[in-house]
Amino acid sequence: MERSIVLSSMPKLPTPQCEILIGLIAGALNRVVPNAMAYGHREAKFVLNVHGRWMKRRMTNVALVGHESFLTQASPTRQPVLM
Repeated sequence: MERSIVLSSMPKLPTPQCEILIGLIAGALNRVVPNAMAYGHREAKFVLNVHGRWMKRRMTNVALVGHESFLTQASPTRQPVLM
């Protein structure tokens, strides 16, 4: 994922309560053998969390469309998962 996708998306977040977090998960986690624990994707260096929150029910569609748009740009091959 390109840094420009994240940076250009920040001002477009649908509500002030939404956020994009990038966490570093490399290091000791990657030094454990893959089958030692119930944790997949040990080759990953970062995790991307996109949190969507909104205060008013009428914002639901706007927020979901905004997040889906960002996630499609950030990872075009991903399978959509909305929780």
